[in-house]
Amino acid sequence: MGAVKDWKSRIASPSFYVMESVDYEKRRIRVDALANETLEERVSLGHKLDDMLLDCSWKGKPCSPENFTKFYDSQLGNCYTFNSGQNGEQLTTTRPGSKYGLSLELFVQQDEYVEGMTEEASFRVSVHHPSIMPFPAEDGVLVSPGFATAIAFIKLELDRLPKPYGDCKADLSTDIEDDIYHQHYNITYNMKTCEVSCFQNEVISRCDCFDATYPNSLKVNRTVYPCEYNNRVENKNLSFPHYSEITHLTSVSCSTWPSDAYESTLFEKMVEYNAEIRRYVNRENTAEWTRRNMAKLEIFYDEFNYEHIRQEPAYRIADLLSDIGGQLGLWVGLSIITIFEFLEGAWLILAFFCSRFWNKIRQGKVYPMT
Repeated sequence: MGAVKDWKSRIASPSFYVMESVDYEKRRIRVDALANETLEERVSLGHKLDDMLLDCSWKGKPCSPENFTKFYDSQLGNCYTFNSGQNGEQLTTTRPGSKYGLSLELFVQQDEYVEGMTEEASFRVSVHHPSIMPFPAEDGVLVSPGFATAIAFIKLELDRLPKPYGDCKADLSTDIEDDIYHQHYNITYNMKTCEVSCFQNEVISRCDCFDATYPNSLKVNRTVYPCEYNNRVENKNLSFPHYSEITHLTSVSCSTWPSDAYESTLFEKMVEYNAEIRRYVNRENTAEWTRRNMAKLEIFYDEFNYEHIRQEPAYRIADLLSDIGGQLGLWVGLSIITIFEFLEGAWLILAFFCSRFWNKIRQGKVYPMT
């Protein structure tokens, strides 16, 4: 077992601040190991929705794996999007609250995890607009087995200012062609995909390889391979030209699940709907196994009010012209008044001297006696 390595002895090691963390190293090894495999091979190694999804309902009515579309994430494997609109008409809701949203019962499949590689047993959930690419590994909410997790959200719209106040524009027909996620999934251009695409395209251009963390560009007309790590760092200025963006603000709550009163009902579902689970429900401590592997998830609108943030120029051209006109009017007005005051003063002075001169003439004139 060896001696205990306290913080003092660990920090004293020359490689302490240089070596990668265990979690980061495992993640990098997993990503690199799968990078050279085809997409079909990587998907075949991941969790299948038919096995993970035990029950599904939308506004109280049944839904199924047919309501989901699949995409591959290098860190999380197979990911599934509900109501993307790519496999049929988008579902809508007319009221806020958990009764009018999505409800899922999920099987985490801990027995399928690779020993020593996966530290947490959970799902990651991102709430996003149907046409926007999600990044659950970075902004996803953790949904743990043994709990019912409720994710309530409100919509947030952000409008940025176009030129001349910035580089934003409405026409993205030229920019979106370089978006690697648009190439793979035909999604809308947004800030995150812009950053990732710019990074990946620069790596391919400068290093003739691609970062295995992100998809490869489909516009490359030659074979490129995953990059090996080095310590080279370069700077590049990034600009995000899209003027409008839609996101969602979430609030999360959870409670213990299933309850003692619901366990028998859940057992019946597991046996009836999932062949893989049948191998486990007859084991001893079935209740404990259920709490380690089953999770409930509810996603719904918190309220139908939405937040709209719109950038406004601090100082418009019209404001500038108005201020110039106001100042010009003020000073011109003062100038005209001053001119009239000078003219009035000159007139008074002239009148004063003229009156004195006229009085002198009248005093010196001699009149004959009659």
